[in-house]
Amino acid sequence: MHAMDSSGSIPEEELQENVDRWRQANPKIVKFWRRCEAAARTAIEEHRRVRVTKALAYRFQGGHLFAELPSGRSICYWHARINPEGQLVYMGVNQTTKQWQEIETWGGKLVENLTQAVARDCLAEAMTRVSKMGYQIVMHVHDEMIVDVPVRQETAGHALDLINKAMSDPIDWAPGLPLKGDGYCCDYYMKD
Repeated sequence: MHAMDSSGSIPEEELQENVDRWRQANPKIVKFWRRCEAAARTAIEEHRRVRVTKALAYRFQGGHLFAELPSGRSICYWHARINPEGQLVYMGVNQTTKQWQEIETWGGKLVENLTQAVARDCLAEAMTRVSKMGYQIVMHVHDEMIVDVPVRQETAGHALDLINKAMSDPIDWAPGLPLKGDGYCCDYYMKD
């Protein structure tokens, strides 16, 4: 909460109360955090694969923790372990100092990593489809793809409709996942 409220606009005494209220309002998310952390800890402690859902598992292999994603790709937590204080840690780059160091993680952070990884995999699927349609993807930013469509080839609006459909089509490894594409046409890249 401190990092999210860098301006200090929320009084210190209200921070924990806000956290507690959010957790009470979202018990299924909190339960999923706990399930993921428990699975990761068990995988590390018992050096085995632990399934969280039908499409998600953690495994410990070669001193590293892997989160197996629905797409078949994995996230690696390098040299993961439970430290003497009981915290789940791994080696990585500190995003503030840019130094290689031991990083602590927990259920909520693991789920954030999973969410971002699955979103990336969905975008990769859509980008593959759009590329196969013959469109030139010039870059992507988080959950956006920027496609260069020559005006002489076809109307930009028609291309946008086709691209949005490609982004909304079901993904084999994510049956039932609601997807939607949305976009706009412009002469140069800008945020919507």
